[in-house]
Amino acid sequence: MFKIHFKTNRRRIIKNKIFYFIDIFGLAALLLKDFLKLVALSCLVAFPVAWWIMHAWLQNYEYRITTSWWIFLIAGAVAILIALFTISFQAIRTAIVSHVRSLGSE
Repeated sequence: MFKIHFKTNRRRIIKNKIFYFIDIFGLAALLLKDFLKLVALSCLVAFPVAWWIMHAWLQNYEYRITTSWWIFLIAGAVAILIALFTISFQAIRTAIVSHVRSLGSE
């Protein structure tokens, strides 16, 4: 339910911004700001839980290794890059769509 409301509300905001001639980079920045906050929050929640589970699981083996912090740093950077590329592509694709056709479906 929340996802549907969030998606339709975001779509309405994008259509209004396009109608008022916001540039592609402004639209991408508008979308990136919200989604990068969500990605960073999910990383902050997931990394300690993942470290704890990995640490507990690896204690069962005779030859133990330690999990380094840089593994999680790389995973977070990859997640942010994927979000960056995906949102930028979607913003450019949305900005290229005809304004009249976009508002006509509203």
